[in-house]
Amino acid sequence: MVTGAGNRAFVSGADLRYLESIESPEEMGSFSQTMQEALAELEDLPVPVIAALEGPALGGGTEVAWACDLRVVARNAYFSFKYARVGVVPGWGGCRRLVSLVGRSRALLLMATAAEVSAEEAFRLGLVNRVVEPGEALAAARGWAEEMAALAPLSVRELKRLLRHAASADREASAAEETLAFVRLWASEDHKEGLRSLSERRVPRFQGR
Repeated sequence: MVTGAGNRAFVSGADLRYLESIESPEEMGSFSQTMQEALAELEDLPVPVIAALEGPALGGGTEVAWACDLRVVARNAYFSFKYARVGVVPGWGGCRRLVSLVGRSRALLLMATAAEVSAEEAFRLGLVNRVVEPGEALAAARGWAEEMAALAPLSVRELKRLLRHAASADREASAAEETLAFVRLWASEDHKEGLRSLSERRVPRFQGR
């Protein structure tokens, strides 16, 4: 899970004083590349990553949220896309991720109008998965994590990988990858344990193998 410290903000973006101290395009490019790599590592984690937003996500903070797989937000949280208001564009991979969530046209509208989007509007747009009352986002995210942890870990990991692959693959490639994963998990010990637990009417004890 990814969350902010307290409820004042999820991530308030890059440190403005630090940005003002950067004197060369090369140094700024290095900073952008570092953040691109950090969020790519977050995105590439084999397990689902859940963002719990108790406060607003501003600028680069929105990019951190989009790098997560699932997002639960407090009703008083919001997302700020004010890049064009300060004369820049996203630098941490936010364009690609936002397009994947809402489509190119909506992404352009949000960015080019420097929009500020409420939690409810973010849910309507498909930017977040759930809206909860203030102070409840972390508990809701933890609830999802506990539900996933009770399931077969190999299945959960494969589901994340397959769905990500399906987003960019054609039908034949996606189907072939899905068949390989299905056969691989069919032969797993966790699959056998899942079947046994159903017949014995008990909670499964998955081992991740």
